[in-house]
Amino acid sequence: MVLRFVSSEVSYDNTKGSMALTNLQKTLPGPKGWPFLGVAPMFFKNVMEYIKVLPQYGDIVEVTILGRKIVYILHPDDIERVFITDRENFVKGTLFERTKLLLGEGLVTSEGELWKRQRKRMAPSFQPKHIDPFKDAIALAATESLEEFGQGGVKNIDSEMMALTLEIALRILFGTSSGDDVEVVGDSFTEISDFFASATGGFLPLPLWVPTPGNLRFKRSFAQMEQVVSRILQERKTQADPGTDLLGLLLTEDGMEPMEEKQLRDEIRTLLLAGHETTALGLTYTAWFLSGHPEIQDAVAEEIQGLTKGGPVEGSHYEDLTLCRNAFKEAMRLLPPAPVTARETVEDAELGGYRIPARRVVILSMILTQRDPRWFDQPEEFRPERWTPEFEKSLPRFAYFPFGGGPRICIGQRMAMMEGTLVLAELLRRFRIERVEDKLPKLIPSLTLRPSRPIPFRLIPR
Repeated sequence: MVLRFVSSEVSYDNTKGSMALTNLQKTLPGPKGWPFLGVAPMFFKNVMEYIKVLPQYGDIVEVTILGRKIVYILHPDDIERVFITDRENFVKGTLFERTKLLLGEGLVTSEGELWKRQRKRMAPSFQPKHIDPFKDAIALAATESLEEFGQGGVKNIDSEMMALTLEIALRILFGTSSGDDVEVVGDSFTEISDFFASATGGFLPLPLWVPTPGNLRFKRSFAQMEQVVSRILQERKTQADPGTDLLGLLLTEDGMEPMEEKQLRDEIRTLLLAGHETTALGLTYTAWFLSGHPEIQDAVAEEIQGLTKGGPVEGSHYEDLTLCRNAFKEAMRLLPPAPVTARETVEDAELGGYRIPARRVVILSMILTQRDPRWFDQPEEFRPERWTPEFEKSLPRFAYFPFGGGPRICIGQRMAMMEGTLVLAELLRRFRIERVEDKLPKLIPSLTLRPSRPIPFRLIPR
């Protein structure tokens, strides 16, 4: 454990691995901003500039955004307390209630006994013995999709990767790869992300029955997506063999009570959305960083060519794609597709020498902690070579946590790493990636960290 002393009034009991705190600070440090608005103007104007301000105030930072007080937790030890040690006092809370409009009571949003039951039921389907056989399907989908790029040219990699990872999700999760499904779900999710990125979708939500343009677009997009989910589910239920994809595994009872249809639909929607967008964004940002470091890109491409010998990337190459996997991992350090996760205190909590009141939203920020110079040398630099086994062992447990942590760590993290590595490898096997623009577009904090517009890249055949 890394020891730090917030003030002379704070002491640590190392023998028990817990903090003995006295005279807790009640006034939390942080930028004050405007009355009611707080730091909202900075947050919505440029989130990347906003995050640079917070670490100046320490490891516990309180802000106000549109009347709501929010506490950022930046130190790995405190993050561990939220995720593991004191997790019963930190629940998903009200900030996730809005997300339930989209994901219902799926694994990401559910709580308590329902979550425990669903996690226990779904976890076996995400064990390596079930996930690893999908490597070949991922590699084949990447080969087929990138074949359509022909001789390259200028492509919007973010849009292309979103379509590709959505197709992969439909194939390996649900056994379908209909182009119509890809288009409908992709377009719907773009509208839904815009909804959650708006102030009225997040910090100042209006009930869905209020006929605002944003609410109407959300309901229309959700209905279109739900039609796809319903059709996939109904088609599968008519088959005698449930299949070997993930939906088939979920439909296999194995002595457990069958999942209620509403719950199953929520889980399907959660897997479909969580299973493609974060990976696509991870690939997009990896392409961005590699295009700015041609020497690193060449080293990764050389590794790939040495393994494939001129042929397409195959699932069996995954374990040996070390440089490629590390490039993807490093991009997720600098620009994690899910840049924060949130909890809410049930009762007063003690973190970093401060008293956190009950019912207070707590933000665990991957994008801040993963750029901390205490854990990462030259933290703003893209350096995939840092990811040696020795370096990883030296990190505090939650200095790097792009998939969350604790019992609620992302169930699909292995799938995401496989998919990101194999797709990136096939892309770099075929093309050199060059930037068309000098700067990333503005990044929008929504359900994920999305670019505000497409990002063009020039693809040059190797």
